[in-house]
Amino acid sequence: MAIDSWMPHRFSALSERLTTENGVIMMGLASIGVLLYAHGDVRTLVVLYSINVFITFSLSMFGMLRRTLKVSGEPNRIRRILLFGVGWRFAGPSL
Repeated sequence: MAIDSWMPHRFSALSERLTTENGVIMMGLASIGVLLYAHGDVRTLVVLYSINVFITFSLSMFGMLRRTLKVSGEPNRIRRILLFGVGWRFAGPSL
């Protein structure tokens, strides 16, 4: 992600093993933090999980829509724009 400029470039100098290992540790600590914040209430955790799923899906749809709009000459371009636009609209932000 650092090579693609999604993260600070200094992270690209780290080895993949170190980055993956630290990522797993950070995700584990974050999950423990959420579990403590929710006091182990399963209903709260399910709501937080569903919010995470919808955010991830809508960001993926938006990214694919944006990519399809940028790249010209792609086969079935109109079909893809409709697919990703509808997917983003119904799963994404409600206006």
